[in-house]
Amino acid sequence: MVSLETRMAAAIRLSEKLLEAGRQRQWEHFAALETQRGELLELLFSTVAKEQPPAELSRGIRRILSIDEQTLAICESVKKNCAAELAKFSKGRKAHHSYTQHQLSP
Repeated sequence: MVSLETRMAAAIRLSEKLLEAGRQRQWEHFAALETQRGELLELLFSTVAKEQPPAELSRGIRRILSIDEQTLAICESVKKNCAAELAKFSKGRKAHHSYTQHQLSP
């Protein structure tokens, strides 16, 4: 049986890989890692519910939360950039549509 500490270490490694994938803007890889990490954390916490969590587990959870804060900041930044690009695209499309409509009018 795999120990709680081993699973926590694996969850931390996946969290770090998730952060790096976000930094590199590798969103498909990011999504796959998030799925893997979610499954591992679900297993980890279902096991913890049956046992008394050791102190190492608390430290691991704090580490994952710290990494998640960094990951969230990256995602929020990318989200804002995407929204700005989409707004520019939308304005450009509207201007193009208006221009072509004006050109077609007699």
